[in-house]
Amino acid sequence: MKLRTLFEYIFLLLPFCSFLFGYYLLSSRHPVRELFVPNFIGQQLNQVVRLLLAQQLNIRIIAEKEDADLEDGTVIQQSPSPGQKIKQHQSLHLIISKKPDPLYMPCLMGNQEDYCRNEMLNHGLHAAWYYVESYKKSGTCIAQLPAPYDQIRNVTPIMYITRHDEKPVIMPPFKGRTIHDIKDFFALYPVVAEYLYKCLSKIHHFCLMCIVVDLRPLPGSIITFMQEKPLYVKLLFDQQ
Repeated sequence: MKLRTLFEYIFLLLPFCSFLFGYYLLSSRHPVRELFVPNFIGQQLNQVVRLLLAQQLNIRIIAEKEDADLEDGTVIQQSPSPGQKIKQHQSLHLIISKKPDPLYMPCLMGNQEDYCRNEMLNHGLHAAWYYVESYKKSGTCIAQLPAPYDQIRNVTPIMYITRHDEKPVIMPPFKGRTIHDIKDFFALYPVVAEYLYKCLSKIHHFCLMCIVVDLRPLPGSIITFMQEKPLYVKLLFDQQ
C-alpha cells in the first residue's frame, strides 16, 4: 500500500519536474541577458520605443503630466533609473509629457472686481491685478490683457481695476473758454452739462464764436466727481 502511494506521488510530480528540467536546459543554452538601462529622459517616445524593441525590452506608460514647455510624448521620468540593470523582456516604466489644453481669456471688461476674480479662478487662471485712478465706478474692470477670447500663450493675464477715493476738487475757471474746450474736459468725468446762450435761446447751440461767460457751480467751488451721482453743471455762453 505504501509502495503504491509512493508511485502515485512520483507520477504527480513527474510533469512538474520535467518542466523544471526543460526550463533549466533552455536557460543554460539561452541565458537571459542583463542590460544597463540607458538614459531616456528628454527623448521622444517614438525614439525610445525603437531603442527598447531593439534591446528586447518592454515599455509601459504609467502616467502623463502636463507641461507647456515640452513637446507631447517627451520622457520626463523612467524606472528603472538610468544605469541600473534590467533583464531582457522586462518592462521599463515611463512618465511622459503632454501639452495642457489651450486656455482662452474670458471677457471681463465692465464687470466688478469680485466677479472678475471668481471667473478667473473658474477658468484656472491667475492674473496680475493693477489699480488705476478713474472716475468710473470704483472696482470696475476697464481693461484686460490678453484681449477677450484670445488664447493665453505663456503670459500672465493682466487686469486693470478702477479705484478712486472720491476726493473733492476745485471747480476750474472756465470763463472765456470755448464750448469745445469745455466738452473735451467734461468727457473725462461723470458730468451732466446744460448749455445756455445769451445770444440765442437755442439749447445745444454749437457756435464756434461762443465762450463761457458764467457757470454753476462757481469757479473755485469744492466739488466731487462721482460715477454713481454725476455732477450737474450749468454753463452760460455768449458771442465773443
